[in-house]
Amino acid sequence: MHLLGVHWLALQMVAWMGMFALSSQQGDLAGALEKTFDGKHPCPLCSAVESGQQKEREQQQKQLVDTVNKVSAVPLVAFVLPQPTETVLFYFETAGSCDFVSIRPPSPPPWLA
Repeated sequence: MHLLGVHWLALQMVAWMGMFALSSQQGDLAGALEKTFDGKHPCPLCSAVESGQQKEREQQQKQLVDTVNKVSAVPLVAFVLPQPTETVLFYFETAGSCDFVSIRPPSPPPWLA
């Protein structure tokens, strides 16, 4: 869940609920919804979530650059694979015809004897 960023989503939802609750006390519901989601009136928690996401993105980019630099520093070893040889495949012959096999039950059945 942490790798998907669900913690940021949860914090953002808490911030939106708080903003909506405060805005709805001061005016109508439509205005409160508009003020909450327009992006022009961020609350301190919204700002903290945004800065935290930005720091996390920068950290991931730095880790990615470090990883690429480490991988490119390792010399590559070229493997020369031999050419495949010709293989002869053997197939089993199939039966010419499929005869039905009928097995008759013992007469009389064993439980009656």
